[in-house]
Amino acid sequence: MLYLRKLRNYIYKKTSLRSGLRSTILLSSLVLIPCSSTHSYAEEIAVVVNATNRISTITPEELRAIFMAQRFTFGDGSEAIVVNLGRKNPVKNDFYKKATGLSAKKIKRKWAAAAFSGQTEFPEEFKTAPALISWIKENKNTIGYLAIEDVTSDVKVIMLLP
Repeated sequence: MLYLRKLRNYIYKKTSLRSGLRSTILLSSLVLIPCSSTHSYAEEIAVVVNATNRISTITPEELRAIFMAQRFTFGDGSEAIVVNLGRKNPVKNDFYKKATGLSAKKIKRKWAAAAFSGQTEFPEEFKTAPALISWIKENKNTIGYLAIEDVTSDVKVIMLLP
């Protein structure tokens, strides 16, 4: 919002255009800004585990605690190993916003604190969805997330985040 105010002020101060044309330029820029600055992922995000994992659902509270490095087990007591998409993947930040209410950057700090205190290790990160799926397929206790269109039969969906 601050950016929009600065843009409006710039247009009014730096141009000698008639007010009607100024308004047209301002409105045009307001329409273009949201389209050009959006980096979020709008589709559903699936929380996934290994297809043979006994877990079939997870509560939002359990999910939040596991991905915030506050809990390291599933509801049945079995180990939960978190895996992430890479930092440049647009699904990652959207997942953390939806699941925890925090950005991926803030969550990384929580994992750092847990890792340095000896509670756990940093989650593995994968640049692509197929690489993440391959890892989950080979490791029974892993939990991760994918864009809904990337889900395959190699993983089991235990929650959908709209």
